[in-house]
Amino acid sequence: MIQKGLFNNRVLRQYTAGFICSLSVMAIGCSIGWTSPAIPKLRSGSTRIQLSDVEITWVVAVTYIANIISPVPSGWLMDRIGRKHTLIASNVLTIGSWFVLLYATCPLHLYIGRFMVGLMFGVGYTVVPVYLAEISEARVRGSVSSLMSVMIYVGTNLEYCVGPYVSYDTLCMVSVTVPILFACTFAWIPESPYYFVIKGNTDAAKKSLSWLRCDMGQRDMDAEFEKIKSTTELQMKDGGGKFKDLIATKGNRRALLIAEILAIIQRFSGIGPLIAYSSITIPEKSIPGITRNEQMIVLGMTWLFTSIFASFLSDKLGRKVLLAISCTGCGIACLSASTWFYLREKTSTDVTEVSWIPFVAFIFHALFYSLGLGPIALSIKGEMFPANVKAKASAVTTMVLAVNSFWLNKTYLIIADTFGFYVNFLIYGVTMLLALIFIWFFVVETRRKTLQEIQERLEGGGKRKKVEEERVIEKVGESSVVNERR
Repeated sequence: MIQKGLFNNRVLRQYTAGFICSLSVMAIGCSIGWTSPAIPKLRSGSTRIQLSDVEITWVVAVTYIANIISPVPSGWLMDRIGRKHTLIASNVLTIGSWFVLLYATCPLHLYIGRFMVGLMFGVGYTVVPVYLAEISEARVRGSVSSLMSVMIYVGTNLEYCVGPYVSYDTLCMVSVTVPILFACTFAWIPESPYYFVIKGNTDAAKKSLSWLRCDMGQRDMDAEFEKIKSTTELQMKDGGGKFKDLIATKGNRRALLIAEILAIIQRFSGIGPLIAYSSITIPEKSIPGITRNEQMIVLGMTWLFTSIFASFLSDKLGRKVLLAISCTGCGIACLSASTWFYLREKTSTDVTEVSWIPFVAFIFHALFYSLGLGPIALSIKGEMFPANVKAKASAVTTMVLAVNSFWLNKTYLIIADTFGFYVNFLIYGVTMLLALIFIWFFVVETRRKTLQEIQERLEGGGKRKKVEEERVIEKVGESSVVNERR
């Protein structure tokens, strides 16, 4: 573990732990972004392998088939061996996938390599949001949790900035350094204190919390530990939780509905196809003096820097406001792009003079997506579920993300070839505007609320009173035991 003398500010500690943990999803971001610079190389025959468009769609989509498979096992593992050890063990898949891609000599090898990293997608999207939510205080949980989205874009940008200018083999070698760096650093970061409490390891839980809250007074530290302990024990009183428990209470049902619908909305923003196929979607010479590769870099940087900015807004403006702004902006951007592609593909209108419209629309989409849909839809599942079903809820949400990602990425070129690019963006735009209704009326605000307070909001006012009564009963019981011992 990193020694205390290096930095003694607890907010810095929480950001450091979150950043290093998020290197695992930076590796996922590299895998997502890899397809955009790699596709032109694989199509042109400049590599050992030359792929058809159908084979390219499978290289993109097979990742999400694996993503559908791995969330449930990873959810089980994170409750058995811990959040930390699950991420470290599965990181072997990411490292191995890059070597398979590096030495691939046929399409099947590419499918295997992409399938391997897709398994890590399921692990990362399931485990990382839970870990980030559990190590951070309520006042910074939004921004710490947003590190996941930020680091995905860091990985994507690495591919966008390096990929077009190096060989296929060099790109694979650069990409594998990220999971190796994660393996070398995360080993020194503590496990979540919540996990240790679940396992009944009080000493380890206190040690973990002490590292994460290093400058907190002992009295406040003890108070927070007791809060974590009482909350976790209350949530775990019915056992480890089964999948049916996700719909057993009003609060769980509401949390599940919010998490899954937000996952669907996020994917139907079109972010997956935009990242994977931007190199062939952006019109040639749309911006004079700027190549497609340079436009991809601008797009990637927009995702990155907006997500960094948004990570600080999440704890100031709240999740609902940012989600509503995000959906509105993405919807307008997609409908604008759809209109341009429709005029180009289905009418005799000359749109050459305004060929900059799709790229500008994609920039605005990147801005608004990164404000809300990107970070919040990924992190909110780590906030909304009680300890006994959190792992299973995260697994289900990751599977929903994977199913929609597979379908949208696999059909993107098929729809474009059959009907036109405009149909894809029309679907995305209409979905975003309809999503505003759901966000406004159903999403629960989690800003600056403890994990227990969020549970009380989801259950409703009656539940709050019940929980408070149970707390009082528990405290009275504890006091009686202490007095008897005396």
